Amino acid sequence: MIFTLEEAQAKLKLWMEAEDTVAMGGKRYKIGKRELERADLNLISKRIEYWKRMILQIKRGTSGPRSVSVVLRDL
Repeated sequence: MIFTLEEAQAKLKLWMEAEDTVAMGGKRYKIGKRELERADLNLISKRIEYWKRMILQIKRGTSGPRSVSVVLRDL
């Protein structure tokens, strides 16, 4: 899937906010009788790195899949 720079930046911002939320409040919490678990910081960190790389690729113009043509010649 190809993203615009603005979409990728919005995703990065979202994941960075998720990291802040988990870091400040911990992973587990209770509301009444329900116990909830937030996303894993390791997963969030990986997604942040993914979106940083995606932004760099978009800025460089290399956000899509790469293909290479090879021509073999007998000398």
